[in-house]
Amino acid sequence: MSEQSDTPLIEGAGADAPDRRSRRWRIETAVLILAAVVLLVVSVNDTARQTLINKRLKVDLVTWSHYTGLNTKEPAIEQNVFGLTSNIEVVCGDTEYGDPESSVRQCAVIGGPTRNGLRIVLGGYKLPPYLDDKAWVRYDCFGSPLVTRTCRR
Repeated sequence: MSEQSDTPLIEGAGADAPDRRSRRWRIETAVLILAAVVLLVVSVNDTARQTLINKRLKVDLVTWSHYTGLNTKEPAIEQNVFGLTSNIEVVCGDTEYGDPESSVRQCAVIGGPTRNGLRIVLGGYKLPPYLDDKAWVRYDCFGSPLVTRTCRR
């Protein structure tokens, strides 16, 4: 006679199998909920950050126009001249009407907080027609050392 065992032939198929499945389901659900919360927080943070940047760029255009006295069509805004995290932008616009970059461009380096609808002009420089904004082509530099040390001598 052979003895019959109470142990199941398949491991994990005993009485505690539903408990294991239930526990695993709870862990997976918790991980998915945590991932959803993280994605939600990141999305809201990114949207809020981009909204603030867009408002700042609009103020930069008004500041450039106010400071230079020019009403150029679509001045260019460059955010990474002094680093993406610096909150310092360079706004350049043509000094005469015509094709974009077809005349000397007046650039203003703008930073700081918004006060009375404007930001602070830290300095500026001019660029010759049709040339990209590189340190070696900038001239008539003025303002803070942050600006003037990036210009040709």
